[in-house]
Parts: sequence; structure tokens; C-alpha cells
Amino acid sequence: MNEFPQRAWVEELLVEFVPHNPFRALFLFQGLPSVPCDSGFLFYLAERFNVSVFYPRYPGTWESKGLLDELLPSLNKLMRKRIFQDCYTGEKYSFSFKRRFGIGHSFGGMVVLKLLEEEKLDAGVALAAPWEINNLKDHLGFVKRCFGEAYRFKHPKLFSIDPTTIKQLPHLLIYSKDDEVVPLKEVEPFIQGLNVRIVDGYGHGGKRKLIKRYSRTIARLFSDG
Repeated sequence: MNEFPQRAWVEELLVEFVPHNPFRALFLFQGLPSVPCDSGFLFYLAERFNVSVFYPRYPGTWESKGLLDELLPSLNKLMRKRIFQDCYTGEKYSFSFKRRFGIGHSFGGMVVLKLLEEEKLDAGVALAAPWEINNLKDHLGFVKRCFGEAYRFKHPKLFSIDPTTIKQLPHLLIYSKDDEVVPLKEVEPFIQGLNVRIVDGYGHGGKRKLIKRYSRTIARLFSDG
């Protein structure tokens, strides 16, 4: 096994990936802002859920080109991609995905829910996901002040998600009672009747621990049956 994931360009997106199962893909989405640091965890996800794992940098963030404004169109291109060429070796990896899954934390959870709603994913797991972001301008101002050119955007727009649509689709939502970034009381109006696990003691973090804790549930959600 390689010590590090492969890296490939999908137009403007830099994508780390672990080739494992050519027919099953798992896309991992991070928060906003966040520091890319999940490379080693990709191998666990590949083995545990029998998937090839893809970890994109959003457009206009970190190594990726373009602007964050182009988020959803860029991710749609990624979903359709079949051949990935490793930046290091030039080796090409071909995939024929029959099933696509997503795991996202915080803002990445919103991304998973939106892609699920648009039927780009067959099932999705969202951890500590907000359903709306208040004061988007202030939030992006904070991102720019604290992360500088790691985040590049002009006028990004947020997307809306319909809980009634999500209810009909394979999903799992996980929230912690002591999360001060995405308080449970703010998402309760949206998550009624959805497949939700409420935990305590994880705050807004604990992503890896929660995925491992609920790995059996997630494996069933990601099954081919």
C-alpha cells in the first residue's frame, strides 16, 4: 500500500484519492474553513467501506484553482470523471462507478446533502452539518482574514436544501449536543423525521471518532443491496 494518496487534477480541482474498488466511490468533503489533513484517514475509509476514496479541495481553496463561487459546477465535473492521472507518476487510474457515496463534516455535510438532493450520490453521511449559514458575508470575512489566499472567492452563493427530499433518500445525520458552532437547537427545525443520531461530548469535532463509532451503520447505508 502507498504511504500517501495519489493526487490528480480534475480541471481546476486538486483531488487526493485512494484507488481501491473501481465500482464504488466515496467522496469526502471538509468544512469551511478547514485545513486539509485527512490524507491518512482516506486509507481507513477505503478499506472499511470497500470504496475508492476521493478528497477534493474545493475550487478556489488551497491547491485548487478557480474560485469558491464555482463550487457545485466543479463538484459535478468530479462526479462524472472516469480517469484520474496521478501527478507524481503519470499513471492513469480508470473507474466505472456503479455507486457513489459522500461523507461530509460541517459545511462539507451541507455539500453532501445538496449532492444527495440532486441525485449525484446514492447515499450520504453528514456530521455537524448546518442547514443554513447566517451572516454569510461576516463568515467569509473571517475566512479571508484568517486564511488569506488559501480561500479565493468573489460572490459565492449558498444553496438551499429541502429536508422533505432528503427524507426519501439514504442518509445519516450526526450531531453533538455540545456543538457550539452548529448548535442542535438551530438545526432541530430541519431534521425532524430524518435519520439522525444525537451524541454528546464531541463538540464540533470528533469526525474520525464518530465515523468509526458508527462504521457498521455507515457500512449498511453504503451497501449494494
